[in-house]
Amino acid sequence: MSVSPKNHILKIGYVPLIDSAPLMVAQEEGFFKAEGIEVSLCEEVGWATVRDKIIHNEIDMASTLIGLPYAMHNGVGCFQTSMTIPLIINANGNTICITSDITKETLGDPAALSAALNARVENKGRKWTFATVNPYSTHLILLFQWLSKHLKEFISEIDIVFMPPQLAPEMLEQGMIDGFCAGEPWGSIAEANGSGWISATSIDLNENHPEKVLAVPQSTLEYKSEAVIAAGRAILKALPLCDDPDYQKKLTKILASKPALDMSESAVKECLQRTFKNSSGTQTPIHKFSGNEVNKPTNEKERWVIKGLKEAGLFRKKMIATGQLMQNDILF
Repeated sequence: MSVSPKNHILKIGYVPLIDSAPLMVAQEEGFFKAEGIEVSLCEEVGWATVRDKIIHNEIDMASTLIGLPYAMHNGVGCFQTSMTIPLIINANGNTICITSDITKETLGDPAALSAALNARVENKGRKWTFATVNPYSTHLILLFQWLSKHLKEFISEIDIVFMPPQLAPEMLEQGMIDGFCAGEPWGSIAEANGSGWISATSIDLNENHPEKVLAVPQSTLEYKSEAVIAAGRAILKALPLCDDPDYQKKLTKILASKPALDMSESAVKECLQRTFKNSSGTQTPIHKFSGNEVNKPTNEKERWVIKGLKEAGLFRKKMIATGQLMQNDILF
């Protein structure tokens, strides 16, 4: 495909996380250049920055939390910006970690769980508090799914707070929160330091759920359509490499080279190799990047996202219909 000079330069935003690996690989392996485009990967400090830079046309598109483009598209908490999702970048990746003050046996006994949490609250002088990274995320969807299973009758008494994932293990250790849902390795870090234990994972709650997406403003799609498609094709080439054991050594070096990720090579390697049992008892990597069941946008995936966000209390006054953002005819 030939990309015209007027639209061949793209600025793609991302937050330095394990989930962003496909963008880094596409750049490292020259896949963007092979597709005839010049890409500048713009490392951002957080999701609000990504959102605002898209709105103000400072970046052309971005890897984002799956719920963020829905908020932007509907003008929830920001200026309304029409968005499209042509590609899902990865699946799974998250764990729910709860305080070590609550044992696995206690979790299965509603009366004992209530007593344990009440004792913890009385000691800490606050309400039950669980944390996640952002309101418009699968983390919140999964956390509400977990709470509905274990603490359904107490949900109205629980505070949900939002914080960068790297802060969650420390906040749990200090007793500021009772649990959190975040991407790996943060649950494993809390488990390793003894402050909490992993009660559930993405694989337990909804294996292969969509996680991060390529979020593209309609304006970029309109004026730089050829470049958007070329970038999508380059990222599609990178996705299988991120799952390939033979490529893992190089992927580890790529990720560990990002100072903002703040992870050593050994920590990155451990995170990429971390597995949990799925419903059939098979050990499955917590991070998954490739395959049509992962990357292709579908109505079923969009229904899951919309339903989950609404059940978590978001978009209750917005008519969000299936087929609004996810489009599989752009890259598939």
